[in-house]
Amino acid sequence: MLKDNLAKKMDEKGDGFRCSVLSRKTGIPHETILQILKGNTKNPGVFTIAKIADELGCSIDELIGRTPKVTALTTLHSANANYDENLFSNVCDYVINLVKEKLKQDNSNIKLSTIIDIIDSIYDYSYKKNHKAFDTQFADWYCQTYLVK
Repeated sequence: MLKDNLAKKMDEKGDGFRCSVLSRKTGIPHETILQILKGNTKNPGVFTIAKIADELGCSIDELIGRTPKVTALTTLHSANANYDENLFSNVCDYVINLVKEKLKQDNSNIKLSTIIDIIDSIYDYSYKKNHKAFDTQFADWYCQTYLVK
């Protein structure tokens, strides 16, 4: 499966994308790539596969022919809460305005993951504790605690 997927991905890159090109771009020996393509190396190291997948613009799962387990949103608090469009919109607007103000004040960088976590936490709290009503008091406290440091 690996050898077939590797050959397919290399073909998708177009003419001229051969073992030598992949070897040069990844730093993986030419012979190693040839052995994978011939099926002689069925279980190359994870770092080898990761470098190849990165260069070919695909996931490791895609390259080795494994169907990934879908776990999207399982780490978010509100994964168990229902979607309320009005509440979500209010929380997003609130947090985005605070982020804009913070960026104007101190020209700092804020990670997107931090912003998403803040939106998620405020939404989750408001949805569960206040019967879908946006809790500005909690939002103020949470943002002061986690955004404005």
